[in-house]
Amino acid sequence: MLDLLKGLEECWSSGRPAVLATIIDTQGSTYRGVGAQCLILEDGRIIGTVSGGCVEGDIYEHAREVMQSGVPRTLQYDFRGSGDLLWGLGVGCNGSLTIWLAPFHPATYPAQAKQLLQVMRLHAASPRSFSIVTVIQSSDAAALSPGTLVALGHDREEGGALHGWGEIAERAAQYRAAGRSGLAWIDLSGSGGKTIRVQCFFHTVRRVPRLVIFGAGPDAIPLVRGAKLLQWHVTVVDHRPAFAATDRFPDADEIIVAPMGTVPPLDVDEETNVVIMTHHFEQDQLFLAEMLTRTIAYLGILGPRARTEKLLEKIESNRKAIGLHPLKMKAFHSPVGLDIGAETPEEIAFSILSEMICARTRRSGMPLRLRKGPIHERTGDLFSSVPMKESV
Repeated sequence: MLDLLKGLEECWSSGRPAVLATIIDTQGSTYRGVGAQCLILEDGRIIGTVSGGCVEGDIYEHAREVMQSGVPRTLQYDFRGSGDLLWGLGVGCNGSLTIWLAPFHPATYPAQAKQLLQVMRLHAASPRSFSIVTVIQSSDAAALSPGTLVALGHDREEGGALHGWGEIAERAAQYRAAGRSGLAWIDLSGSGGKTIRVQCFFHTVRRVPRLVIFGAGPDAIPLVRGAKLLQWHVTVVDHRPAFAATDRFPDADEIIVAPMGTVPPLDVDEETNVVIMTHHFEQDQLFLAEMLTRTIAYLGILGPRARTEKLLEKIESNRKAIGLHPLKMKAFHSPVGLDIGAETPEEIAFSILSEMICARTRRSGMPLRLRKGPIHERTGDLFSSVPMKESV
């Protein structure tokens, strides 16, 4: 995502055109899911991918036309038969893709380009989940044209105003609640009682995953690096100023020096991952006791099982045997990480991050060769849809 935004920023500064390609619908087995994006530049470079590199070359040819015309379009690729071999693509997938090509032309259409850039800036650094709504088809293009977009459910709303705001906002909220993106048809009331039928793509943008690490020892360094490779927001907390320092953690978004025996105010929620690795029993106990009272996505603690059991016993005794909520314990992982035989700090870091991803996606972490059924779960849309008018 950051690479896409960087590419758009460069095009905005230089005035060069580009096209943002987004998967808006899939059927069957596909390499990428709904919402995947790539940026096609004027010189032929492509940032990101919407397939395994199979259709990007063909997309570029259509993107060139979109750059020239400034008019968005949809493309369809259906690989469910053997016909794709005739194209010379030889994808080998058993599914279909519908892709939306949105023009970005700061020199010719600065207002539209600025809207898209502002929305993508929110996409890259959103502190909360929100929706990007794009009009794909419209029965009255003069009243509401394809390509109109708006960000909904965010502190700042970016983009153009949409007719039927209430219904569109409600539909966007339904997609966000389900954690899904997809296409839906909506009937809107236009001027003079006229009904405008539009098809919108509701792109649910989840907030950037957050990781809070209690402990700034040497083993925390590769964990921070790995999380930033995933483009997560990372906070490091430690009571030692010499350890919690920017020269040790240059990639961390936030470094907090908290006095011994205190827990600093932290913005943690159901999408936050927490790892406790201070290697100090009392400090681990303090942080663990506090985090067990919070609703978070993942809570892990470094160390052997016996040590963690002692920590939990100590916490429960201090709370006069109130007990630990089973739902809170469901997010608790100890020993932390997947069983991959990790030994080095770098291997342990990837073991921990892999388990966090499994927790977020609700997957087992087992080898894909043992998985029955499709690798990627492509569930049906929340609402009915119909095929696009234009296809290739």
